[in-house]
Amino acid sequence: MERVIAHRGFSSLYPENTLKAFEEAIKCGCQMIEFDVHLSSDYIPVVIHDEKVNRVTNGSGYVKDLSVKALKELYVFESEKIPTLQETLLLLKGRAKPIIELKGLSTNRNLEKNVLESIKKAGMMKEAQLISFDLEKIDFVRELCSDVQLGYIQRRPTTAIFSRMKRNQIGSLTMNYRFFSKRFAKRCGQEKVQLAVYHLSKARQIKRCLRYEHVSVTIKALDKGAAFV
Repeated sequence: MERVIAHRGFSSLYPENTLKAFEEAIKCGCQMIEFDVHLSSDYIPVVIHDEKVNRVTNGSGYVKDLSVKALKELYVFESEKIPTLQETLLLLKGRAKPIIELKGLSTNRNLEKNVLESIKKAGMMKEAQLISFDLEKIDFVRELCSDVQLGYIQRRPTTAIFSRMKRNQIGSLTMNYRFFSKRFAKRCGQEKVQLAVYHLSKARQIKRCLRYEHVSVTIKALDKGAAFV
């Protein structure tokens, strides 16, 4: 499944953002896996979507206030553990491309620096891609590193984004399916921008996006996506 991105792993059937969800996504043939990172209180990148652990674990509190040791004592949906970025990269290396969404406060630059360090340590600078809704985060990563793959996320992007992408050498754009259109998809092709689309829930939506060779779909139910690629 070359153009199907596993959203937080195979998260429709397995606990999101866990090594189990990532492993099952790989078993499905998924070659790209998207996941989220925050910093722990001891400045270690950990894989979790929310700024708090309350929704997905048996604990409570902000990720930024908990050490890795404390985070590792929690259970994700009663069965799995919160992985560190380093653990995740080692699992994916040589098997799937990591698409890492940077979360957390825009004023905290330790996240960008430490994520880059983890990627370098894993020897995955050529494979990994960093993305974020916070465009300033991505621009800052570009200042730190000239050759890492980067992408912006905008729920409803306009063509004005392309000039910023060229200026900062940003190769991909992720958008909400609600605002996807044939015109915008073609414009991305003309600009040589890889487009990823999220919040797809129906087979016809997946098929519509995959008509374009430069468009990928970010989905949780990988078994649905497999039927169209």
